[in-house]
Amino acid sequence: MEITHLWSTPIHRGTFDPTELLTWALTEGDIANRDLETRHHIFEEDVPALQNFKELAVGHIGEYLKAAFNLSYDDFSDIHVSSWIGGTREDYQQAPHNHPNTQVTAVYYLMAEDGDLILMDPRSGANRGYPEVFKNHFYHKKLTPVSGNFIIFPSYVWHAVQAAESTRLRMVVEMRLTAPEYWSDSDFNPDDHRGK
Repeated sequence: MEITHLWSTPIHRGTFDPTELLTWALTEGDIANRDLETRHHIFEEDVPALQNFKELAVGHIGEYLKAAFNLSYDDFSDIHVSSWIGGTREDYQQAPHNHPNTQVTAVYYLMAEDGDLILMDPRSGANRGYPEVFKNHFYHKKLTPVSGNFIIFPSYVWHAVQAAESTRLRMVVEMRLTAPEYWSDSDFNPDDHRGK
């Protein structure tokens, strides 16, 4: 029997060298002493460490677009990549959420050892009405952060951050790719997709 899996969710996990950006964040950037709830938009400053990271991360997102959707930056008439860096400590957490009106989310762990990222099955209601033997197909995915790791996923994926237990500073960079002329359900035409 041939099975076709429709609407798969493309997730990419990789590694990078956080040394240069982390050094800047702990010294010149002084991120550790900022208000922990204040996000510092890192592409607004003409600093080598920030611009080097921007080049790296924008490259990663470009590779993700190609591998996941067979798209490139040239396919968009307008596109914006925003990014910020923040530091948090013990008990920091985020409730389940997604990022409306953006297309791609990336998280880079500069310094992290806990505060698990929870990715939730984006198939709304798919886990309802199934007996327990199906549970492995609907579990949330828990990813424990490691310094030097990153993850890229579609912004429609609901996700959360579990409370961190460590008292050590946790430093993360988040990025979002936004194409202002985004497609929405209001634009849906069944004839555009028939037979594909």
